Amino acid sequence: MRFSPLLFIVFVQFLALVGIARYAAPTTDEWGHLPSGLVHWIHGSFVPYRDNPPFVRMIASAPVLLADYQILAISRYDVLPGDRNEFRLGEAFAMANGDKSLDLFFIARIPIIFICCMGTILIYVIGSSLHGNRCGLFAAILYALSPMILTYGAMITPDSTLTVMGLAASWSISAALRNTTVRNIFACCLANTFAVLCKTSWIVVLLALAMIVLYKLLTSIWSRDLKRLSRILLAVLGTTFCSLLLVGCCYNFTEMFWKLVDFPFVSSSLVSAAKTNRFEGSILGNIPIPFPRDLVLGIDQQRWDFEGN
Repeated sequence: MRFSPLLFIVFVQFLALVGIARYAAPTTDEWGHLPSGLVHWIHGSFVPYRDNPPFVRMIASAPVLLADYQILAISRYDVLPGDRNEFRLGEAFAMANGDKSLDLFFIARIPIIFICCMGTILIYVIGSSLHGNRCGLFAAILYALSPMILTYGAMITPDSTLTVMGLAASWSISAALRNTTVRNIFACCLANTFAVLCKTSWIVVLLALAMIVLYKLLTSIWSRDLKRLSRILLAVLGTTFCSLLLVGCCYNFTEMFWKLVDFPFVSSSLVSAAKTNRFEGSILGNIPIPFPRDLVLGIDQQRWDFEGN
């Protein structure tokens, strides 16, 4: 049997992450993430911890569903606009499950560890394709043994998962720019959608990607390359539909296409001086938003937090 340096690196990383996940106490954020993920699965409510999308929490909490645990009734999750109840939910989760909570957190950390190890393989693939196998192995070693990766790779937070998804999204963007085909554009949009479902801050990259696609369209129009233009338009429309479908699926297709004026915003950016929705009485207020309500309110909640609240 031939020795594989990459598999050895991944194996060492996996053992290190499992050890950290088993013996490191849950961090403050994790106490909110795990019970919130269970609420998503059991009750279909995405209010707890909605300032971040639920994708990572749902992946982490999925194996916990098969374990023996206690969680509060759904009526305890109702909150006022701007309120954050995930940490109160975490306290109640700890009180209900006692010492068993630590075992539940270990179970929830395992899926995140597998995703982190996939990042090592992805780093190797990218490094090898650019500068050869030795470069890929060296990059994989630096990534796998990075203190930051070993820390966040064993935590139920979106950081390490976003790193992997963001890396895949960045590589797919590079591939789409080198060779603008339907397949590459489709893979690019899917990878970026999963990155956004890890953390909404990735939307900034999507805006940059939209500008690049617009540039491609304008150059196709200018050069009168109708075949290339139709191919790009078809790919953009198809991938946009698939992206919205994935986002809706993650949120169980609940409360999509709300009018902008109907959202109970709390941040000063989206609230007028009279403490009402900034779009009230505006033409823009009647625009239906093709995203789940909790995703939009989560972005507003994040902004409200950054304002010092």
